[in-house]
Amino acid sequence: MMSIPYADLKGANHAFFTSINFGDISHGTQYTAATPPDHTTGGSGTVTVAPHGHDATVTFDVTSSDSVSYTGTIQCTSVSGY
Repeated sequence: MMSIPYADLKGANHAFFTSINFGDISHGTQYTAATPPDHTTGGSGTVTVAPHGHDATVTFDVTSSDSVSYTGTIQCTSVSGY
């Protein structure tokens, strides 16, 4: 799961929430990073959003609050705003 409050920012974004789960969603392994100013979870990294009409490519290089690093690219076929 990923939430990017300033998704229209050009280039690398340092304010985001991301959570990656392995195994059972309630009992599996979870790594979380929350870096917006109003979150205390912690973590670090960058998230970059490259919009393509209604689609987008999201690239991330994140270190979770418990120091686990993960990187990747997500091809989004539909992007929701809030």
